[in-house]
Amino acid sequence: MFKPLVALCCLLGCWLAITAPAPAFCAPIDDAAHEALVKQEAEVDALIEEAQALVIDGKLEAARAVYRQIFPIAGDNLRYYHEAVISIAATYLQEQNYEAALAEYQGFAKRKTLDLEHVSLIEGHIGSVYMNMGKYAMARPHFLNVLTIAEEQVPLNPAIIVDNREEATMQMANCFFEEKEYVMAQEWYQRVLKTKGLTTSHKAEAERQLGVIAGLLAKGK
Repeated sequence: MFKPLVALCCLLGCWLAITAPAPAFCAPIDDAAHEALVKQEAEVDALIEEAQALVIDGKLEAARAVYRQIFPIAGDNLRYYHEAVISIAATYLQEQNYEAALAEYQGFAKRKTLDLEHVSLIEGHIGSVYMNMGKYAMARPHFLNVLTIAEEQVPLNPAIIVDNREEATMQMANCFFEEKEYVMAQEWYQRVLKTKGLTTSHKAEAERQLGVIAGLLAKGK
C-alpha cells in the first residue's frame, strides 16, 4: 500500500530545484540590488531557523506565526513565499488538520504572479492533501493539471516539471487503486513504467502494484 504522507513529502521536496543557479545570460544587478537580495535572504533564513526550532519543540502555532513573517519580506519572490507556505502547511499536516493545510495551498494558488513551476507544484500539493483526506476523486483533477503542464506547456525549469509528472502519474494510479478501480489503476501504473528517467522507487512500487492488481483481477474483483 502506498503512503500518501510520504508521497506528499516527496512532492514538497521538488521546490528545492527552484534554487538552482541562475542562467549565465541573466542581466547583472547593481550593488544596491545585490545587497537587498542578500539582506532578504538573511532575514528569511533567520526566520526559517527560528520557526524550525519551534517545530522541533512542538510549538506549531508559534512556528506558523514566525513562518508568516516571511510573507511581507518575500514580496514577489515566489521561492521564499512558497517555502513559507509549504512549511506552514506541513505543521497543519503534522496535526492532521488537512482543511487548514489545503487552505494554505489554495491561497497560494490564487496569486496572480505564479509561474508554471509553482502552478505545477501547488497542484501536486493540493492533490496530495486530498489523498490524505481519502478524497481521491477530488485529488485526480489536480494531478491531471500537473500532467497537462508537463505535456502541453513550455516550462521555465523542465527538471521540476519532469519530477512532478512522474509523481503525478504515480498518484493518479494510486487514486484509482484506492477507489478499487483496478483496470484504470493498472493502466496508470503501466504509464508510470513508461516514464522516461523513472526513479527506482517508483519503478519498484508500480511493478509491485501491478502484481497486486493482477491477483485481484484474477479473483474477479
